[in-house]
Amino acid sequence: MATAFTRKGSVPEHVSAADVDKLHSKIGQLVVERDFLADASHQLLGTRPSRDLAFGRALPVNGTKNGEPG
Repeated sequence: MATAFTRKGSVPEHVSAADVDKLHSKIGQLVVERDFLADASHQLLGTRPSRDLAFGRALPVNGTKNGEPG
C-alpha cells in the first residue's frame, strides 16, 4: 500500500528505532505540557478541565449553548 504513494524509482525511507524513540519522547513532553496548561487554566479561569479542549471542541461560554448567544 505504501508503494502506491511513492514516486517511481525512489527508495522507501526507513525509520530508525532512534527516530521512533525521539518522537515518542516528544509526544510525552507535549502531553505533559498540555496537561499542565489545562490545569493552570482551570486554576486561573475557574473552569472545569475538559478533554474536549484537547480535541478542539469548544465549551459553552457564559452559560450559553455551544458558545452561541442565547
